[in-house]
Amino acid sequence: MKKTNSLVRSTTAKLSKLARSQANPFDKVLTLFLLERAVVRMVADEALSRHLIFKGGYVSVRVYDSPRFTIDIDAVLHGLS
Repeated sequence: MKKTNSLVRSTTAKLSKLARSQANPFDKVLTLFLLERAVVRMVADEALSRHLIFKGGYVSVRVYDSPRFTIDIDAVLHGLS
């Protein structure tokens, strides 16, 4: 449990520092971090990643550096029965 608490504090401190350096609200930076971690876990699954197509606001933010903020991940599964 101590290691988990330490990791949470460390991650929060790093995200807070990043938010300040970017002049972004902490909640926005935290949300984008959590979305990115979810995407990493989805694409790490070889069977799933071959069929995932991401779309919507998340793609706009990550690929095109859109100023539009998103709080979800839009994706479809293609060719998976």
